[in-house]
Amino acid sequence: MRRRGRTGLAAGLMTLLLAVTACSGQSDEDGPADDAAGDPTAAAETEADTAQARFDALLEEHRVLDVDPEDLPTPDEAYAAYLAESQADLSECFAEADTGEISCERPASLTEDLEDTINVQLLLDASGSMADPARGGTKMQVAQRVLRDFVATLPGSANVSLRVFGHVGTGSGADKARSCRSTEQRVPFVQADSPALRRGIDSVRPAGWTPLAGAMEAARTDLDRVGGEGTSNFVYVLSDGIETCDGDPVAAARSLAGAGIGVDVNIVGFDVDRAAARQLQQAARAAGGSYTDAGDARALADAFDSYDWAAWTRYYNCVVGQASSDYAAIAGVAVRNSSCLLGRIVREHSTILGRVTRETSERLAGTTRETTAMITALQRLRTDGEVDADEQREITDLINARREAFVARTSEIRDLVVELSTTRKDAIVDAATTRKEDVLAEALETRDRLIAEAEAARDAAAGDG
Repeated sequence: MRRRGRTGLAAGLMTLLLAVTACSGQSDEDGPADDAAGDPTAAAETEADTAQARFDALLEEHRVLDVDPEDLPTPDEAYAAYLAESQADLSECFAEADTGEISCERPASLTEDLEDTINVQLLLDASGSMADPARGGTKMQVAQRVLRDFVATLPGSANVSLRVFGHVGTGSGADKARSCRSTEQRVPFVQADSPALRRGIDSVRPAGWTPLAGAMEAARTDLDRVGGEGTSNFVYVLSDGIETCDGDPVAAARSLAGAGIGVDVNIVGFDVDRAAARQLQQAARAAGGSYTDAGDARALADAFDSYDWAAWTRYYNCVVGQASSDYAAIAGVAVRNSSCLLGRIVREHSTILGRVTRETSERLAGTTRETTAMITALQRLRTDGEVDADEQREITDLINARREAFVARTSEIRDLVVELSTTRKDAIVDAATTRKEDVLAEALETRDRLIAEAEAARDAAAGDG
């Protein structure tokens, strides 16, 4: 709509001037004057024109918005414009994993041949939540039982250490600082069949907060003392919750895995919530290691049973190593693709919502300021006697009609843009999540089949021996 300027004001004033001239130039007995006075339709049109002229003049003087309601785009047009300006580039979110055929002569397992010296560092969460009940006792009692069984599967000559964290103080805020400093090498490196290791595991009692990052940083120091050339170094973390001591477990895990001695990091989340599982998984991924989500006591036992040390052989290691490597490559790409899609579509959605919310607020605030200024000016005109009560009502109706039209169209645009953007985001998120889960399930099925074949061949060979 073209903005009304001084032309509209002049037209309104001309109408008033002609009306006044017509009245003063004719007597009550003049025929034409009587005709005009007796025609209510003509009088109403004159009053409407006068009100419109006054409205146009007020709008010209107090205009805040540089567009009129009827010039706003339709909601569909507005969404198309927002999307065109903010649409995410998703083309880079469909990478393919680089995998190949298993090259081992026969099925095998895990990642690489072991060195002559094996160092295993156990990190056990002793925060207060480990006193919570679990099937078969408390979480701590279940964890202790699982770790004892796990240690029994290790080669007797392996060097094993137990480090605990969060075992000091309580979960109260007053104890937080002290508890967050509590990480202790409860058992220094001893041979796996040492009774001291079992006693150390049994001695742990749950207490305070969860300094997971601090424990992993200390574990690197522990391994630095015993690691080196000719050693294979492993860390197994058992935790039931998220870092609560303001540390960065992801950075700590990355640093631990990057130690010059070479460390294989494995993390098991015991009955953790979604946020804790995500953090533990990110830490494992940063370390290039594995994360296992154990929802209950049985799953925790299964998680540690899967670390089958006693039966490792070169043949078994080869096959499972390649199968795991392929799975990791496929899973890594699937996760990165999903994260890429989710990250970009969420940013696109947030950008669109931010813009439409901001512009809606600005437009509604603008029309409020504009309406207030025009009403205030109109009241001054009424006070000064330049408009009468009827004119004031008519002009007020025009002002309110403009504001209501702005509010209605602006709200309609905002609501549809939010709806369409959310629908697009949800559809892409659902598709990305489903695709990731399908790829992971297929890759996991392939990996498990190859490992099962390797395990059967290994067990058959052991039986023949």
